[in-house]
Amino acid sequence: MSSSPDASLTQDDSYTATSHKGLTYPWGERTPDVGELISIADGVHWARIPMPGSLDHINCWVVDVADDAFATVDSGMRLPECRDAWTALFDGVLTGRRLSHVF
Repeated sequence: MSSSPDASLTQDDSYTATSHKGLTYPWGERTPDVGELISIADGVHWARIPMPGSLDHINCWVVDVADDAFATVDSGMRLPECRDAWTALFDGVLTGRRLSHVF
């Protein structure tokens, strides 16, 4: 395992941390695709929801609260791009789970 201070955040040694302007990105260039979650800790997952314009995307955090439920920190906006990304999540990795809280 890497001696990087952020090494404990990654569960896979194949990720290579990168730094840019004082920020360290423990997953390097890796980002979740539409409809995909990346597990960043037990019960905490990262989703990237596309956004129009220069913002390009919003990082959403999916937090397990029960076997059949999860909460999300941020959700994007009520736009087709965001809705399509959430539909892909619910049709895939979140099948059978319900959204219980939005923060």
